[in-house]
Amino acid sequence: MYSLTTTAGYFVSKKFANLNRTALKNRYIPSRHNAHKGRKLRINVSGSEFRINEAILEAFPETLLGNPLKRGYYYDTVDQEFFFDRDPFLFKFIFKYYKTGKLHYPETECYEAFMDELNFFQINLTEIAPCCREAFAIYLINKVEENVRSPIARNRPAQILISSISNSSANKKKKVQYNHLRKLLWDFAEDPQSSYPALVFYFLSCAIIILSIIVNCVETVNCPTDYCLPVSGNLGANTTCNYSPKCGDLYSSIFFVLDTFCVVYFCIEYLIRLYGAPNRINFIKSKMGLIDLLAIMPYFVDLAIRYYFTGLGAASKYVEMLRSFRIVRIIKLVRHSERLKNLASAITSSISELGFILFMYSIVVIVFASTIFYAEAAGRPPKESVFGSIPEAIWYTVVTTTTLGYGDVVPETIQGKLIGSLCCLMGVIVIALPVPIIQMKSQTLVSGDI
Repeated sequence: MYSLTTTAGYFVSKKFANLNRTALKNRYIPSRHNAHKGRKLRINVSGSEFRINEAILEAFPETLLGNPLKRGYYYDTVDQEFFFDRDPFLFKFIFKYYKTGKLHYPETECYEAFMDELNFFQINLTEIAPCCREAFAIYLINKVEENVRSPIARNRPAQILISSISNSSANKKKKVQYNHLRKLLWDFAEDPQSSYPALVFYFLSCAIIILSIIVNCVETVNCPTDYCLPVSGNLGANTTCNYSPKCGDLYSSIFFVLDTFCVVYFCIEYLIRLYGAPNRINFIKSKMGLIDLLAIMPYFVDLAIRYYFTGLGAASKYVEMLRSFRIVRIIKLVRHSERLKNLASAITSSISELGFILFMYSIVVIVFASTIFYAEAAGRPPKESVFGSIPEAIWYTVVTTTTLGYGDVVPETIQGKLIGSLCCLMGVIVIALPVPIIQMKSQTLVSGDI
C-alpha cells in the first residue's frame, strides 16, 4: 500500500528524512549546565508528581508543555503546579522524551491510549525513536488496512511513519500478517463481542459443553427395555430380573459417537486458542488451559483402555474411574460467563479469610463432638452409648452444624440433646460467615478496586 519503490513513496520517504534532519539539528540536548538553568516546574499527572526545569521544556515549543501559553491553561494557582488528568504511566515516557529528546513506545501498552496521549500533549508521531518505530508502525499498517478512511489513514505523520518502514523485507510483512491472524483467532475464541462469527462460536461452544454433560449423565441411567439378566437359570416367562442395563452399555455406539463429536470439537477449540495465544507457554500453564486438557484427556485414556489395554483385568476398573474427570467440562462454562469469573475470583481472593473460618469451624466441630460424646456416655454402659467414639460424634456434629440433619444418629439423653441444639445454633453462625466475605469481594472486583 505504501511502498518506497513508487514515486509517491519516494517523495514521502524523502520528506520523512528531511523532518528527521531538521528535528535533530534544532533539538535541545540536555546537559548539566542547561539542566540547572531556569526555574523548576511541578507537574501533577493524576496524583503522580514530576519536576522538570523550564529551560528543558522551552526546547520543544511546538508541544503543549513546551509552550508557556498552552500549558498555562492547566496551571493551578492554589497548589502552584500544572495539573493534568491523564495516564501517569504513559506520561513517564513523555516526560523522558523531554529529558532526553527520545520518545520511546511501551509495547505492552495500548496503541490507541499512547496515541491519545501524544495527541493531547501535541507531540508528533515522527518523534518516536527508531528503536520503537517499527513496532508502532506495524499497528498503524494494520489499522490502515482495516479502514483506509480512518483518521490514521489521513494522518500525515502516520503516513510518514508507515513509509519509513514500508521498505522492510518480505519476511517482516509476512510476520505482520501472521501476528494479525493469531490476534484474529484469539479474539474469535476469547471475545464473543469482537465479531458476529465469534458470537456464534461462543453459543456453539456453550451448546457443545451442555451436550457433553447431558451425554455423560444419561449414559449412567437404567434404560427401560425388555432385555434383562435373570437371577439364575434361563430366561423364561416367570423369570425375575435383578439387573437393568445402563443406557451407556445398551447404546454404547451412539454414546461413543456423541462423545467423540464433543471431544473433536473441544480439540479444535483448544488448538485455535493455543495457536492464537499471545504466549503459548502461559496459556498451557493457565487454569483454563489445564481445564481444557482435563476435559479432553479422559476420552483418550478411555479409548486406550478399550482397544490397547484390554488385558488389564480388574485393574482396568480403577483406570476407568478417570472417566469421571469428564465432568470437568462443566467448568469450561466459567470462561463464557463474567459472573462466574467474578465469583471464582472472589473466592480466590478470599482464600485467607475462608481458611481462617475453616480452621475455626474445625475447632467448633471437635469441641462439640467431644462434649456430646462424653455427655452421652455419662452414666451409661459403653455398648448402650449412641456414639461409639469421638470420630462417630464428629460425623453427627458436621451433619448438625451444616443443618442437614440426616437423622441416622441422634442423641438420646437430655444433656446430649441440649448440646446438639447448641451445636445447631453454632453451625448457623459459622456457616453464614463466608457469605458476606465473598459478597464483599465480588463487589470490590466489579468496582475495579482489586
